[in-house]
Amino acid sequence: MKHLWRLRPLLQPYGRQVGLTLFLLLCLTALNLVIPEVIQRVIDIGLVQQQERYLFGAALVILSIGVLRAVLPFGTRYLSEWTAAHVGFDLRNRMFNHIQYLPFSYHDHAQSGQLISRTIEDVRAIERFTGFSVTELVRVVLLMLGIIIILFIEQASLAAIALLPTIPMLFITLSFGRRVGSLFLKVDNTLGELSSRLQENVTGAQVVRAFAREPYEVDRFARTNRQLYKDSVKVINMFSRIMPTTNLLVISGTILILWFGGQMVLDGTLTLGELVAFNTYILLLSGPTQQLAWLVNSAGEAVAGVQRTYEILDTV
Repeated sequence: MKHLWRLRPLLQPYGRQVGLTLFLLLCLTALNLVIPEVIQRVIDIGLVQQQERYLFGAALVILSIGVLRAVLPFGTRYLSEWTAAHVGFDLRNRMFNHIQYLPFSYHDHAQSGQLISRTIEDVRAIERFTGFSVTELVRVVLLMLGIIIILFIEQASLAAIALLPTIPMLFITLSFGRRVGSLFLKVDNTLGELSSRLQENVTGAQVVRAFAREPYEVDRFARTNRQLYKDSVKVINMFSRIMPTTNLLVISGTILILWFGGQMVLDGTLTLGELVAFNTYILLLSGPTQQLAWLVNSAGEAVAGVQRTYEILDTV
């Protein structure tokens, strides 16, 4: 992931937009963390103690939170995509300008299709990551940290038990992240080669027809296309194996809470509302934890894009 750090200078001109996006993400995270606490008090105070006025007040609070949760994502999505579009615009211009001044010796061996693929496809992958993926990654990290801190403050022993399944989940995700970057780099290189095949054939179509080389060109394109298919399937296969594993681990966490937390409720060391809130926090945690795999997948694609674009930008 060290390659992603090279994107920092591209984001610096848009520091205010990035800062406002982070602020909105903090607000959205805080709202998400409040809801289980409200549910806990509804059960322990409104239902158990039969205080109807508290139920009405809690309903208003949840309604207000729901409205804010509907509005804030619009702001974060707009700002993040606006920033990503500007980053893509700047990087494409920088790539094109740099290519114009590369020496003749570079263009003698460089494939036109590779240059086109890196300027368009790889920059697009970086743009996607700096927009939606980075925003989601920050949101996921903030939410996970907030939930873990609250769980240990509320009930440390039950938190330690409930979070046990997340440990192998994180190791699996990190392992996936280390491997997926190299796979995406291979996919992008093959895609660039395929673009070169297409570009060469289209520009030299008359020569191909004149020398009756159509079968050769068709076969050459098909071999490269087949390799692209195989490389893409490897990424899909790896990603598809992670999701069932994470789902199983999430279910395991819920089972542990219901079993050990239920015993604590029966012993009187935990209220019913606290148990429900605890399980709600774990369910809130399960979504971001599972989403990490998708975000790592997006980061791997961006890493490959950064490597390929800066391979050109670093050439003098």
